[in-house]
Amino acid sequence: MIYDLRIGQGKKSGFTFIELLISISIIMLLVGGVMASFNSFAVKNKLDNAKEEVMSNLRLARSYAVSMQGAEGTTGSNLKYVKVEMNTNGVMTVMMDSDEEYFSRDLTPAEMTVAMTPTSLLFGAYEGKAGSLLGSDIEFFDISGVGETAAIKLTDTIFGTDSRTIIVNAAGVINEQK
Repeated sequence: MIYDLRIGQGKKSGFTFIELLISISIIMLLVGGVMASFNSFAVKNKLDNAKEEVMSNLRLARSYAVSMQGAEGTTGSNLKYVKVEMNTNGVMTVMMDSDEEYFSRDLTPAEMTVAMTPTSLLFGAYEGKAGSLLGSDIEFFDISGVGETAAIKLTDTIFGTDSRTIIVNAAGVINEQK
């Protein structure tokens, strides 16, 4: 009987090419899932930040109306309302009833669209009630009625699935729609 005593002549250890490809594929799937989750988180974070900024600037506009502050350089203002307009790119312009501008700010990142209904939101002087312009007529929302509101909707354009809606009720209270 002859015995083979050579060392290392058994099965070689290591990965085959197929095992290596399967391992790399699994790692790529895991990394892809983490990246998609991170992108979704980033978009939601941008939407939340933009929503908070829009709400803050709406509150500032209402505050101007309630305190009847005139724009810089005006004296003895007989302010009736403060008008807020937003374009689809997220630029908010706040003006007095004489169309004299208080401020204009770009409030949302480029990856978002903005829709505001009605197109011009008014905050009445003293009380801060909300309303809109119908042509040249001022029409404040009916507080005792069905509950007229204004809405500003921020939508992400990257995934198109997430949005935030800000509601301004007839009394001028600004909240996020849940």
